[in-house]
Amino acid sequence: MGWFGIGARVGITQLRLTAPTSIVNDLNQISGTSSGADQFALRSNVTTVTPTLHLGGNGYFFKLDLPISFGSSFSMIGLGLYPINYGIYVERLAIFPYLSAGIVGSEMTSHETSDPGTSHKLIGGVVQARLAAGMKFFPFRGLALSGEFGYSPWTAGAVALPPDSGSGSNATHFEGGFGSVLDFSFGAEWL
Repeated sequence: MGWFGIGARVGITQLRLTAPTSIVNDLNQISGTSSGADQFALRSNVTTVTPTLHLGGNGYFFKLDLPISFGSSFSMIGLGLYPINYGIYVERLAIFPYLSAGIVGSEMTSHETSDPGTSHKLIGGVVQARLAAGMKFFPFRGLALSGEFGYSPWTAGAVALPPDSGSGSNATHFEGGFGSVLDFSFGAEWL
């Protein structure tokens, strides 16, 4: 196993963010409405492609990810920095199990809409503290097949979504809050 590696993973990411009740109550008081916290919740499953950089070998290493996600009404591009990583290469089995901890920040962009003023615009962002457990298997020297499970117990984000063409409303609606993110991905790396 080399000390420098590049690769990519493909997987599914589940965003689950809910607005705090106190903020929803304040908005209701200001606007005179009676919206529930669920109306502001951001719940989305997105497909994620993650180019990755691995620096270091057996033991401690550094990892950098560039997650690119595609959802039904938005896309995200982010940067993940993982300064805390530890893995052990088991030569007899040609595997490298590892644990990682770091932060990820992503910006969200709207998809194309019927309104040119809201198409392909920056509409929000997500910040997360992420923990991951993964395994790399080396079927050949220099090539690793990888799988990674990630969990972000501390996540915050907000998005101003453009009007939905099927809703009959021309108003931007807001979703987001605090919550968690789960993800699972498979990939290949050249180490």
